[in-house]
Amino acid sequence: MKRIDVLRASWGAAQIVIAERVARYELGHTGNKATIWAFRILGFRQLVQGLVTRRSHSRAVHHTGGSVDVIHVVSMLVIAAASPRRRRGALLNAGIAGLFAWSEFWQ
Repeated sequence: MKRIDVLRASWGAAQIVIAERVARYELGHTGNKATIWAFRILGFRQLVQGLVTRRSHSRAVHHTGGSVDVIHVVSMLVIAAASPRRRRGALLNAGIAGLFAWSEFWQ
């Protein structure tokens, strides 16, 4: 099992189980119910992606996962540029997604 896959799956599990704490850390506040659900949905994606890439030796699977991460990075940068209120969380998320993308393309 690759460490980055364990990290990704663990991060996803944390976003699901302790979404309020993760939101408080990333955003500086807990957020509303929609925000918490968004964290949980993204956490589910991270958890599943971590489990799938952990089991796969296919470059195509890893590159697909990395492409999803790149899309996430771009979407977070757009949010950071458009919303000063959400900038902190968006930039932090972009950094995390960028690390995961890098790991999928250059492992």
